[in-house]
Amino acid sequence: MTSWAIASKLQPSVRLRSPVPRTALMQRLDAALDTRLTVVHAPAGYGKSSLLAQWYERLRSQGIPVAWLCLDEHDSDPFQFLNYLIEACKEAGFAAGVDLINSPHSFSVASPAATSASLITALGRCAGTHAIVLDDYHRAECAETGALLDYLQYMLPGNVHLVISSRRFPRSLSTADLRAHEDLLELDQSELRFSPEEIAAYLAERAPSVGEWAQALFERTEGWPIALQAVRRWLQQGTPVAQALEQISGRASDLVDYFVEQVFDTLRPEEQALLLNTSILERVNGDLAEALCGAGHCWTLLERLEQRDLFVHGLDHERAWYRYHRLFSEFLQERLRRGGGRPVAELHGLAARWFHDHGHSTEAVQHALASGSAELLAEVLEALGGWHYALLGHVGVFQRALPQIPEVVLIRHPRLSLAAVYLDARLGEHEVARGKLEGLRAAVAELRRSDPELAAEMHLASCLIDRYAGREVTADELVALKAVTGMLPLDNHVMRAVSCNLQCAIYARLGRSEEAFAVGEQAIAHFRAIGSLYGETFIYFHQGHARLLQGRLRDAEALYREGYDLSVEHFGEDSDLAAIARAFLSEVAYEKNHVHEAERLLEQALPHIEQFDSWPEVYEAAYFTAMRLARLRQDADGLAAIARRVRVTARARKLPDLQRIMDARLRALWDDAESVTEGFDEGGATGADVVDPSLREARTAARARMLMSAGELEAAEVLLTPETDQAYRERHLRCFILLSVQLAIVQWQLDRHAEARATLEKALATSVFEGIKRPFIDAGPLLLPVLRDLTRLSEGRRRNRLRDTFLAELSLEIGRQQRNDQPPGLLSPREREVLGYLMQGRSNREIAEAVPLSINTVKFHIKNLFDKLAVTSRQDAVTAAIRRGLL
Repeated sequence: MTSWAIASKLQPSVRLRSPVPRTALMQRLDAALDTRLTVVHAPAGYGKSSLLAQWYERLRSQGIPVAWLCLDEHDSDPFQFLNYLIEACKEAGFAAGVDLINSPHSFSVASPAATSASLITALGRCAGTHAIVLDDYHRAECAETGALLDYLQYMLPGNVHLVISSRRFPRSLSTADLRAHEDLLELDQSELRFSPEEIAAYLAERAPSVGEWAQALFERTEGWPIALQAVRRWLQQGTPVAQALEQISGRASDLVDYFVEQVFDTLRPEEQALLLNTSILERVNGDLAEALCGAGHCWTLLERLEQRDLFVHGLDHERAWYRYHRLFSEFLQERLRRGGGRPVAELHGLAARWFHDHGHSTEAVQHALASGSAELLAEVLEALGGWHYALLGHVGVFQRALPQIPEVVLIRHPRLSLAAVYLDARLGEHEVARGKLEGLRAAVAELRRSDPELAAEMHLASCLIDRYAGREVTADELVALKAVTGMLPLDNHVMRAVSCNLQCAIYARLGRSEEAFAVGEQAIAHFRAIGSLYGETFIYFHQGHARLLQGRLRDAEALYREGYDLSVEHFGEDSDLAAIARAFLSEVAYEKNHVHEAERLLEQALPHIEQFDSWPEVYEAAYFTAMRLARLRQDADGLAAIARRVRVTARARKLPDLQRIMDARLRALWDDAESVTEGFDEGGATGADVVDPSLREARTAARARMLMSAGELEAAEVLLTPETDQAYRERHLRCFILLSVQLAIVQWQLDRHAEARATLEKALATSVFEGIKRPFIDAGPLLLPVLRDLTRLSEGRRRNRLRDTFLAELSLEIGRQQRNDQPPGLLSPREREVLGYLMQGRSNREIAEAVPLSINTVKFHIKNLFDKLAVTSRQDAVTAAIRRGLL
């Protein structure tokens, strides 16, 4: 070998200089100076040599002698290995006087002590910290070099530290004792990969805006430096960052060449076959690999591939499952697609059956979908229970699967057919769903007679259709629903949970709160038996709604909050369940007069539930709160917009009762509602003829307001009195409070002051302890005389501090709103000045300098503006001020 070639092995190559300082890794590597042995191992392209080259320069700059030896396949000869090691130490200046071994014949593998004595002796004379770096050890690794290195690292003095880089952990070394005594430092690909911050720094020169894409690049490349080098080249060639992100895959030619040369072509045929046939999997183990490959020893092969750091990673400490690096997996899939292994569809079919047989339902369905076999897909879904699986929250699976299954296949799988019925009902296609259900009943008539469990499930499907359609349920139908439940086996927890869920929702809708709560607890027990947090969450919403109708606001909030916490923790902030919870919680917040909180929750909830399926009570809660907030802002345009949104949702979901109840709500809130409501039936049924207490109350309130506006106070009282009494008898206390406020106003205006006070006092008795404020505040100045009269009469009596404080709060809030409703005196001169600067888009600091005021004083004025205008943002403040003629 030439002197130039020898010299190139004894120092890092210039090409190894990294453009990104890896500060955190440098600090980790500094710990190598406290351990006997450090091993840096990772697959090809992870920058092991570049990292050690940085560290080499770092040590030299600190005056620490460091020897560098880059190994290759020829160095597996222990004679040559030792000579190069001596030469590297001499080059670093800490093995002076050590002679090279002149002849292989004088070297003894069996007696490394004799042949390396002079080197050990020389190193023992070294003072201060020293380091020896062996780069690319995997190229020279064999039993003989391992034995020699074992001896050397054991005999090295404590101030000399050995650092090895390799594409795999060196199994030829004895490291158990070192590991036990914490004398081994190990860095693998999990630490060598680039972090999002390092990616941003590495690519910043080519694309200054790359920072916002750094996380996406990290997830796509898993921080693999070679892949990031490809991205850097593309950016240098003018490729936009977004396009580079799309281009980066295991199919990109830059990476394909690297994978082929550095990884794939180095493997044995059985290893290549295993990787290709299992590349379709998100995770793999030995048993699954054998099912797909039709060959044995796959556990051994996977273990060997991981040990060699060949882009195969264990997913757990027990090595029960493995996965492939994302880009490597894409590379393998492309080779498989081009004919490198078994047919892809066949592999997906084998995987689907294996996952199903071993209880991994999600992956079974994914691979059945990918197999392209409608029959297999139907078999897997039917075996999972068909619509049982959908009812447990896997609706998206059926939305993808059902279009792939022809009717002739579907009809042979009745429970899968029920999933199609269920999906149509959820999407508002109630008549389509009912038609499919009737067709299924006819097709499996014989089977239903011999399978009462299937007959019971079909009855439950019919009840679900009615529920989604918002159809009122009679007492007889509730009895039939209970009877059907008795036909189900005790261990059919899914269907029993669905039945109890239906009963809970129906009881809640009817205002039969205690029955709703009791059957809801049964539903929760069934959902917990099958581990369905999804189903359990719905029960908290139904129970909360039942408690709200009872006027038990605190209990309702606690139940809604429980449902919200479960939704966020297990399904995410953006899930349908979280949006539903926010809709209900916004209603509670408004009742408590937490207006800003109600607005915040509703802003997040309403657009979501309008896009995805829900049920009538959710829409009612959201739209009623939205209407009341718009009325509070005196926003006629906003009320009209909400009415239009109700109309769109009611038509899209085919919920005529939603349209009717919200039209009634709007009539009760707004004198000009007639122009935007459709088909409100002023002579429609009330009282006992309407089963739903909320619909009955809304219709009564709307008619009473119209009578009051027409000056027909006696007729309004005749309408309100029996309805209020009925709501109280049935313990529909929320409805009772809303109607009592109207009745008290009517009685006061009829000069029956004592009756007005008694009516309001009865409503207050429920509201005080629950903190229900808005029904009174929303009544505004019309109720204020009654409130003040109650306050006056309570003076001099035995004080009820809680009640008196509550009365005072209501009176003050109504008075504040009265002042806010008067534009000329609404804002102080200083607030008008600050509002003008807000309109110009100035910051708090800029306003403070212009006025001049302190920043805190500016913030105080802005807070007052928000409160007076009932808004939560600067833009809304300007908009409200313009609408009310304040600017």
